[in-house]
Amino acid sequence: MTFASDARGKVGAPRRSDVDGWDGPSYASSRNAQTSSRRTRGNGPMESEHSGNSRRAWDKSSVQIRLGEGPSARSVWQASKDEATLEAIRVAGEDGGGTSRTRRVSIPQAEAIMEDDDDDDRRGQERDPVWTCWSNAMHALRVGDTDSAFAEVLSTGDDLLLVKLMDKTGPVLDQLSCDIGNEVLNSIAQFLPDHTLFDVCLSWIQQLLEVSVENGAGFMGIPLELKKEILLNLHEASLTMDPPEDWEGLAPDHLLLQLASNWNIELQHFDQ
Repeated sequence: MTFASDARGKVGAPRRSDVDGWDGPSYASSRNAQTSSRRTRGNGPMESEHSGNSRRAWDKSSVQIRLGEGPSARSVWQASKDEATLEAIRVAGEDGGGTSRTRRVSIPQAEAIMEDDDDDDRRGQERDPVWTCWSNAMHALRVGDTDSAFAEVLSTGDDLLLVKLMDKTGPVLDQLSCDIGNEVLNSIAQFLPDHTLFDVCLSWIQQLLEVSVENGAGFMGIPLELKKEILLNLHEASLTMDPPEDWEGLAPDHLLLQLASNWNIELQHFDQ
């Protein structure tokens, strides 16, 4: 299931100062890892061997959670931006040969392009389009247009760039339009099975729960199919992965229960 980005005017390509963050710690030296591949969306059954654990995890009567008492998703995200999180971003997008979205411009190449200040038009033509979108996104962030920043990055189809922006801004679903927000959520659903991206996804999912509780189940007009995929992939990820030791948000299985309850989705149906 895919979502089409809104047609948006691109902000003018800025000069060198407009690409801050491109070569920050999240884009450090190459590692031999890759972004999780897009998975076919579906409503298939869970692994039978996990049925006992999942049924116990979904027993709502044994869980008491008070959302108002915990830290917000953004504070959790800020506290979690340690070296382990940065390492996950470093290794997440290197091309292992099997991913359709990879980095398409190196940092030295981007720097070399920016060094040529003689002819703005020629510089614009020579720039890699992914690099240009990133610089435009940074400009949009500086002027407070978070939605356009994500629209720029999503238009590249580059997962590494999207993860970097998600890590840079922290969870900002409340600042995104419905179309762009749904595209980001679609990507998060695909990122969840990748252990290198689990930490980043958790902070966004916690904010998704918070804004859904605050604004109702219809928040952002999330399609039912996407809601089910988020729940399904979160469940599968929580069976094999643990949040980082410094994670201060809800446990993944509690996030699962609360989201499903808010969306009025019966989790038991996934375990048949």
